[in-house]
Amino acid sequence: MKAYDEAMYWMRNDEWFTVDSERDCFELTDAAPQRAVESFRLYLLRNDLPVSLAVRPSEREIVHQ
Repeated sequence: MKAYDEAMYWMRNDEWFTVDSERDCFELTDAAPQRAVESFRLYLLRNDLPVSLAVRPSEREIVHQ
């Protein structure tokens, strides 16, 4: 698999992500497996976006405490 393909792995399943129209960005869902989370981190890094966004909704409280 090419590096670009791995950075986009998280988009393979529509249940793994959603679009936050208020913030105009993608977000992972709780259905996203760990590989999709890691792929999303890679996507964020390659696009100079904050890696802190690469958490599932159920993990947000843990990150922000």
